[in-house]
Amino acid sequence: MAVNRDEIDRLLLDRVVAEVRCVICHHPFRHEDVAIVERHGDTWVLVSFCPHCETAGMIVAALELDEAEEIRGELTPEEWEAYASLPPISDDDLLDLHEFLKRFDGDFRRLFGEE
Repeated sequence: MAVNRDEIDRLLLDRVVAEVRCVICHHPFRHEDVAIVERHGDTWVLVSFCPHCETAGMIVAALELDEAEEIRGELTPEEWEAYASLPPISDDDLLDLHEFLKRFDGDFRRLFGEE
């Protein structure tokens, strides 16, 4: 399955957020703390800002375009296609989740019937 340029950028940002921490305080980054500034072939320049210690930084990442499939995670191409065909999350979906989380007591075993 071919991966477009925007999806590769998003996947790279996902990987950076998952694996890179602030070099000063080691606080993890959130998506809103990292932005792509420039891309040259298979090299990206990103800027980061740590909201914890207020340190700005620069990240240089290199990724062979063939690796784009590998950074998707544990889903198979078929699973990605199945999820891609689902409708976007609606406002009602979000409200339902909000109401569920307000009532949820944190008992995942009971939630998944593993008691």
